[in-house]
Amino acid sequence: MEMSVSASLPREAVEIREEVFMWEQGFTEEFDRVDFNATHLVLWDEGLAVGTCRFYEVEEPGTFLVGRIAVRKPYRGQGLGAILVREAESHAKKAGAKRMLIHAQNQAVPF
Repeated sequence: MEMSVSASLPREAVEIREEVFMWEQGFTEEFDRVDFNATHLVLWDEGLAVGTCRFYEVEEPGTFLVGRIAVRKPYRGQGLGAILVREAESHAKKAGAKRMLIHAQNQAVPF
């Protein structure tokens, strides 16, 4: 597994989020203005983008939020979401994070 980090929304992250949030879950408003200011991670498995998330600093200085965590269906249950969150935390810490928040759907709260 490899991780890429981008200051702009990568095409692969768009594809994963459309697949997971729009096609599977039926959301219609997946993308927002935050995408222009967030850092985006994409997790790769042998050249295939399999998961993504974004993180950004919120209004409270030193507080970062990680969200839009999505893993393609065939790759779920392997701890890839946790890898994405840990990597987001690591990068946010380097950017000055003192506190991390996570934005998740109700069914993902145990995660």
